[in-house]
Amino acid sequence: MNKAFKLSLLLILYSSFSFAQPLPGSQGSYPQVRIIKSKQPLVIIGSLETNYSSLIIAPDNLKIIKTYTDSLELVPFGEKGKDGVVLAQLKDKTPLLRLLDVLDYYKVPAQDRTLKVLVNKAGINPDLFLADVKRIEKIEKIKQDITSVMRYSWNKDEQYLNIVTMKD
Repeated sequence: MNKAFKLSLLLILYSSFSFAQPLPGSQGSYPQVRIIKSKQPLVIIGSLETNYSSLIIAPDNLKIIKTYTDSLELVPFGEKGKDGVVLAQLKDKTPLLRLLDVLDYYKVPAQDRTLKVLVNKAGINPDLFLADVKRIEKIEKIKQDITSVMRYSWNKDEQYLNIVTMKD
C-alpha cells in the first residue's frame, strides 16, 4: 500500500501544466494560450527545499518520511508550503547541488548563466533547483521549438539552458 501511495502521489505531482482553449471571439496577433501551473508541494530533504519539477535525483533514492496536507499543519511553513509539504530523505549520501553549483560543475560560461533554465525542455523554479550531478547527461543551449505547445516566450530567438537528465 505504501508503494501504491507513493506512486499515485508522484503521478499527481508530475502533472505539471494544464492548457485552456483560446476565448471565443478573442483577437490579437498571437493566439491566446492560458498556462496554469499545477500546485506542487514543497519538498524538504534535510535542510534543503525544492519541489518535484526542480529536483534531479534517482527516483528510487528518495524516501518520503512524512507529508503535510492539513492547513493547520502547513501554517509553520508559510507561503512556500501552501500546496503541501513532503519531508523526505535520501537513501544514500548523494551530494545535491544548487543551480549555480551545477553550472560551475559543467563550466557554463558567464554570459549563458542569465538564460532561463529548463530541465528536459520543461520549466523549473531556479531558486528550488536541486540535483545529483551524476543524473545529468549534459547542459545545452537551445531555442524553443516554434511549434511547441508549451511556450515560455513569444520571442522565437530566445535561448534557454536545457539540462538533459538520464532516462530512468
